[in-house]
Amino acid sequence: MGSLNLNFVPTLQHMALAKVAIAIYSDREVQAFERSLNVSFCFMPDEMWMDFINKKVSSLVSVVVLQQRVSNLIRAISYEVYKWRHEHFKPKSNYLVFLRDICWTSLGTIDRLKTALRLLQSENIEVRNRFVLACLYCVEESIEFFWHQMNREQRRQFPKYNSSSLVRFYTAKLKKGTEIRWSKFISVPQPRIKREVAWSVQDISIGLRYFFTRLSSKEKQRCLAKAINQLVYPGDIRFYLCNVNWDELTRFFQVFYLELITYFLHWPLQSLFLDVLRRLWQFFTEESFANLVHCILQRILRNGWRDYDYVSLVQNIWSMCSDDEKERFMKHSLYKAFSVVNDYNPNPPKPFPLELLEECLVELSEHYSPKYLDDSGVIYDAPQLVFAAVLSIDKPL
Repeated sequence: MGSLNLNFVPTLQHMALAKVAIAIYSDREVQAFERSLNVSFCFMPDEMWMDFINKKVSSLVSVVVLQQRVSNLIRAISYEVYKWRHEHFKPKSNYLVFLRDICWTSLGTIDRLKTALRLLQSENIEVRNRFVLACLYCVEESIEFFWHQMNREQRRQFPKYNSSSLVRFYTAKLKKGTEIRWSKFISVPQPRIKREVAWSVQDISIGLRYFFTRLSSKEKQRCLAKAINQLVYPGDIRFYLCNVNWDELTRFFQVFYLELITYFLHWPLQSLFLDVLRRLWQFFTEESFANLVHCILQRILRNGWRDYDYVSLVQNIWSMCSDDEKERFMKHSLYKAFSVVNDYNPNPPKPFPLELLEECLVELSEHYSPKYLDDSGVIYDAPQLVFAAVLSIDKPL
């Protein structure tokens, strides 16, 4: 199957637009407005918040064309912060206090390790919570430091205090001198296996990247199989695939190709989507292709995501199909909605009118109900209540 270059080098324009969008989203007035709505921008229709954002953008960006591009990124930035917040804080925590501590990459994503290292220095966070955070990011020097900062009673509460296997493993190492056996850590949980070796969602969503490179090739494959449906951070999926031999993953791709490709519909990985799709194309069936198309139309376009040119993406997917594949899909009930997007080519270019797609999808929903894994949150969906809070923070101390 060969290797695949998943390196992503952002253009100067990408970096500039992302930087402006992050600055606008982090603005106090914008944060206050989002909080007043009780829902993150990423889960609200445009009419509830886009006028407010457009006014903010126009006051900072003079070029009209760029104004719209910056505004279109706010939903993606909001989703990025939403994921980070739900992985690290209790639902009603005053996370805004720590918004200024977030470190951003030039891609327009949160640098989670740098952010964690900054939070480890914050005295607004209890020592025991900083110990947990250090465990989840495998920051071993901080793990030992915060362990000794806790009193005997606080240390005694571990590992009961937290369900994370990483916390349990590091606690055992500190208490008993037990070395961490990573092969045991990634064992598939079974009823007869002790709780200590069963992954928590925290371990998968946060810690996996930091111990992944310590695993053997077979262990990495087992990790990927366990992590793919667990709301792993999309950027981490790219990291994992850059650290495995693709020739050894044929069986994995045969089983998880649809779940895998959906991660590349997330900001900012969309530019890699078509290359990955070409590599996985051989595994797609007529049904799974329809599921992917429906996912793009329903979950992304219909929900107002404009952080990428998804119309062109749909058109490029169609160009990849053979004549036979096109002929078969044209008989599918989804084709009418698909063709509305695929045939859209205004001159001069104009934003895609969602009302055209809306009518087709409403009609389609009466007799077509696909089943694909974005119900678990992989595709721009509010995660079900699966993330356990890492930091027990309600307000600054």
